[in-house]
Amino acid sequence: MPMLIAPVVLHEKTDIRKLPLVAAAFTGIVLVSAVTNGSAGSLSEVLTGLGAAVWFVIIVISNRKISEISLLDKSAFQLAVSAPTILPVVLIKDRAADLFPDLRSLLIIILLGIPHTGVAYILYFSGMGSLPVHTVAVLGYLEPVMSVLCSVFFLKERMDAAGWTGAAMIIGAATASELMPDRRDS
Repeated sequence: MPMLIAPVVLHEKTDIRKLPLVAAAFTGIVLVSAVTNGSAGSLSEVLTGLGAAVWFVIIVISNRKISEISLLDKSAFQLAVSAPTILPVVLIKDRAADLFPDLRSLLIIILLGIPHTGVAYILYFSGMGSLPVHTVAVLGYLEPVMSVLCSVFFLKERMDAAGWTGAAMIIGAATASELMPDRRDS
């Protein structure tokens, strides 16, 4: 989606030779998500995923359009806004009864929240500012693939042939996109 919007909103030229690679990566993500075998989850989960994709595009475009603020400051601000935004959902939906976690749980939350989410997010979006949108689009598909592959290898979850095919398509498309020399046609 960022690659389709970038020429219109950002006036960024797109290398049309890379469109099939983005399509292959998108097809791969559909296969990895298990939509094809009916185990992708409920409609609300699918809609939540699509909503996250839309917000990802908004963040990418916002980071490009707002040039007077450093990428590091933009990323830190986005994190600072997102935490209180999601807090009511967590309190209402998940576990409002567990408002006072034990010390171990609190340390795990801090570890996951600050270095594994906060620092990673800031580095990810800071680095994204200098990359062409098509590179961001294709590389963005690697994140869910790595999550799925980690669940297969470390948590011993199962993945069907469609999932393996999708993972290979995404990794192949990302590799080919990065190895292909840039030539902006349109």
